Amino acid sequence: MVTQHADASDPTQGKGFYPSFHALWHLETLRVIDNTQDFASCAWEKAAQAATPDRIAIMDTTVDWEHPNLNGAIDTANMQDFSSLNSGDLVDTKTGPTIYGAHGTAVAGLIGARPVRADLLRPERVGLTSIDECGTKKEIALPYAGINPFCQMIPVSLSAAPDPDMVLGALDYIDKLRDKPQIIVVAAAWDDTIRVAEDAPSFDPSEGRWSAVTERLRQICETTLVLCAAGNSGAHALSYPASLAGSFPGLVAVTACDIDGKPLTYAYHPKPGDTSVIATLSTQASRYDRDLAFLDPWAEVDPYLKRPDPAQHFPKQRIISLDPRGRRGYNPSIYRYTPPADGPHLEIASLFAEFSGTSAATAIAAGLISLAMQSEGKSVRPALKKDAFAGIRGLFDLDAARRVF
Repeated sequence: MVTQHADASDPTQGKGFYPSFHALWHLETLRVIDNTQDFASCAWEKAAQAATPDRIAIMDTTVDWEHPNLNGAIDTANMQDFSSLNSGDLVDTKTGPTIYGAHGTAVAGLIGARPVRADLLRPERVGLTSIDECGTKKEIALPYAGINPFCQMIPVSLSAAPDPDMVLGALDYIDKLRDKPQIIVVAAAWDDTIRVAEDAPSFDPSEGRWSAVTERLRQICETTLVLCAAGNSGAHALSYPASLAGSFPGLVAVTACDIDGKPLTYAYHPKPGDTSVIATLSTQASRYDRDLAFLDPWAEVDPYLKRPDPAQHFPKQRIISLDPRGRRGYNPSIYRYTPPADGPHLEIASLFAEFSGTSAATAIAAGLISLAMQSEGKSVRPALKKDAFAGIRGLFDLDAARRVF
C-alpha cells in the first residue's frame, strides 16, 4: 500500500513530484511489525490469542463504523452519540442520517483498523448517483491496519466543539458501561485552557461549567487511563484537558515528534518535570514565522506569495488513516454515492486520508499501549494507583519515539 503524489510542475526537471512512501511506514518505525513486506509481528500474534480484547473508548466526532476497515473493530452495541445536543442527552440515531466525522474516523483507524477485502465496481461514467450494474465488479484488498487491529473500540461521539454538559453526559455514560474500557482517548481539545482555568461557560451562562467536567474526569482517572492530545499550539501550550496532566494519576498528555524523537514544529515540548507527558509519531507541518522557516517542498505554493525556498530534509512521510465513505471527510469521493457497509465501492482512494497533529500521535499512543497490554495479558489499572506514566513508560523509547515489542 504505497502512497504517491504528483502535480503539474516541471517533470523534466524532477520538480513537483512527491516521493512515494509506504502508507504503514509508522508500524515498522515503531516496531509493531518487522517489515512492510510480510507484516510479521510477534505482538500481533500474542494479541490475537488474548482471551479478551482491550476496550478503548473514543470521545471524538462520530466514527464511520461502517467503514470496511472497521468491520468487527467497533462495539456497535455500546457506542453512543451525544454530538447533536448540548444537554448531555443521548441522540436517537434512527431519527435521521448520521453525519460521520473525519476526525473521529481517522482516530479509530490509527488505533484499530483491520485489513479487509471489498468489492470495487468500475463505473462506466462519472457522476453516478446509484450503482450502475453494467460496470465491472472485482474484489480488491484494502490492506490497511491500525496499531492494534485486535482491540475493541467504543465510539462515544461529541461535536467538534463540545459543551461541558455534552462532555459530562458522555463521561457518565462511559463510567456506567458494564464492561469498562481500559483506555479513554481524547484526541481533540474540548476548550481553550485559559477559559477553562477561569471556569467560564462555553455558550450560555446558564449552562454547565468546566469545573464539573474536571471533577468528573478526576474520578474516572482513578481507574481508567485517559490519553489526551497536547494540542497544536506550539512548544509551551497544553490544551484542555491535556493541561490536567500531572494533576490526576491516570491522565496522560500526548505530544508529537518526528522519526528522530524531536518535537514537531507545532507540538508541545515536554519539559524535564513533565512526568505525565509522552511523545510519539505524527505528520510534520510547515512553519514560517520570525523564528523559523520550515516549509514543505511538495506543498502547493501560491505563485503570488513568493515564499522563500523550502527547508531541506522535510520528511516525506505522512501519517495515513481512514476517512469516511463517500463525499464527506478530508479526502471526499468524486462520486455522489456513499457505499453501503457491504459495498460495492466505485473507488477506494477516498476511504483513506492524511492525518496529522497531536491527534494522530494520541491515537498512535493508544494503539501502542493497548497492544502492549493485550499482547502481554496485563492491565494498566494497577499502575494508576500510583502514577500512570510509571505504568507505561517502559512502552516508549522517548528519544527515538519507538516502541520495542
